[in-house]
Amino acid sequence: MANPLEKQSVKKPTGWNTFYQQVAPGIIQKLGPEANIGKVSTVASKMWRQIGERRKEWKMKAQQTREDLDTEMVQEKLDCEKCGKIFTRSKDLKFHIKGCQQCVCEKCGQKFTHALQLKRHNLKKHSKTFSCKTCGKSFGYKHHLDRHSRVHDTSVFTCKICHTKVKTRSNFIRHMTRQHDGLDPKNY
Repeated sequence: MANPLEKQSVKKPTGWNTFYQQVAPGIIQKLGPEANIGKVSTVASKMWRQIGERRKEWKMKAQQTREDLDTEMVQEKLDCEKCGKIFTRSKDLKFHIKGCQQCVCEKCGQKFTHALQLKRHNLKKHSKTFSCKTCGKSFGYKHHLDRHSRVHDTSVFTCKICHTKVKTRSNFIRHMTRQHDGLDPKNY
């Protein structure tokens, strides 16, 4: 006879499912050849009702299992055999292993333990492809250039209450919050 457990698919474990999967093999063994999913479920549900307060333990165990499945967390620590770095998620270790190697920057000789670190280093230090049109300063990342460009921005936010001048809207909002008890910046 086929195993009644094989017919069930538990995608997200609940307290009942976790309990059932633990006790069902014993029930099947006791019932013998006439064991079917209906009989096994009936016996298991009677047991479930009888354990009372201990159901909370099963529910907590199932909750932990769901969280582990959702975040791909594992109980044991996984470490990279090449460099010894420790991971808690198997997918992070797999990604890390793809680029885990000793790398040396050809331009400055700096050493890295991962290919991605070397790539980031080259972009930031040696590939200054984004240049400021005002002062000529170069950056490896566009968002660094964008942040720098605010230095040259002549637009100014002036507080109508105390006449303080700031260069960015976020600083103006911070000023209104801290200096004027959070008055709405739209009105000033």
